[in-house]
Amino acid sequence: MRSFLIFIILILVFTNLSAQIIPQGTYNISGGFVNHEIEFRSGKQFYYKYSSCTGGFEGKGHYTLTKRILELHFETDSTEKNENPPIYRPTPLTGDSAILSLNVLNSKDSSASSWIYVYVFDKDQKQIGSTQTILGRALIKVASTEFPIQITLNAIGFTDDYIHLKEPANYELIHPFQLDFMKTLGTGAVLKFKIDSIDEDALVIKPINEKEYRTWYRKE
Repeated sequence: MRSFLIFIILILVFTNLSAQIIPQGTYNISGGFVNHEIEFRSGKQFYYKYSSCTGGFEGKGHYTLTKRILELHFETDSTEKNENPPIYRPTPLTGDSAILSLNVLNSKDSSASSWIYVYVFDKDQKQIGSTQTILGRALIKVASTEFPIQITLNAIGFTDDYIHLKEPANYELIHPFQLDFMKTLGTGAVLKFKIDSIDEDALVIKPINEKEYRTWYRKE
């Protein structure tokens, strides 16, 4: 009988935890140049932000809380996506070399992206040219025999982007580049934390792959 009662109590405990809702409010932890923040909203919704001196991530979605595991499931709001698709307009060659007119735009507001490093590689990944954008533009000349080619766009502190051109031709290239300091975590991204305790004032949690728990205090 005693074993049966213990079994029932354990079931109630885990059932309660699985249905638990974290108190609404913003919990924060920071140190040095790094700051983490989670705002828990009604309906098991959240907003998450991680920032450092070199950039960060943010996003929103819904959370689940089961068996002492907190999962943040990110969801992209399509109405906030401003990025335009790249445009590559080829025209026939008039000589032995292709002229590539490159226009790099900030993917968020379509402004000119200057001082983007541009590297050109042949089919064997050998670098065959390099330049920089000025007022968002760069002009590149490539021998037709070098195709197919890869153009790598690089800016310090941001993720590289690529343009692949298979056929030799003159090209007008309009390419959006992600230059936001804060990058958005979208649909499919999941962050997992193991829970030690939850109350109105603090969360004691740790990323699922780390060893030590840390306290996230609730902001007033």
